[in-house]
Amino acid sequence: MNEGINEEVVVDQPDKGIDWTIEADALSEGDEFWKPEAGQHKGVFLSNGEFFRGPDFHGVEVDKCRFMVEVAGKQKFWTIQKRLGKNSLYGQIAALGKKAGGKVRSQPFTLLVKGEGKQKDYTIMEVL
Repeated sequence: MNEGINEEVVVDQPDKGIDWTIEADALSEGDEFWKPEAGQHKGVFLSNGEFFRGPDFHGVEVDKCRFMVEVAGKQKFWTIQKRLGKNSLYGQIAALGKKAGGKVRSQPFTLLVKGEGKQKDYTIMEVL
């Protein structure tokens, strides 16, 4: 017997454990990510963001940032590409964070989206 390892077999108990019916019913329909379409959107940042690497539209690995936001009463993940320009969406979020003392969490925003597909233009009204 290995020391420090509990080798007991755990037997399912009928009144304990996960109820998968409840879990399945609680799943979203794949809409946990926010991809803003043309128009004006009001929301609030629920997180301060986290960096990660992921593919762009061409499959090239790039730096990205993911936020939890609330838009239209629903919590969603919002992922954007990290860009260097002050006028980029990332630059505008950075300006909003700077204006709010270094954090975007709890900051409301109004996002104006113009265009369609990969040709969208984003403006965060609070940083104009």
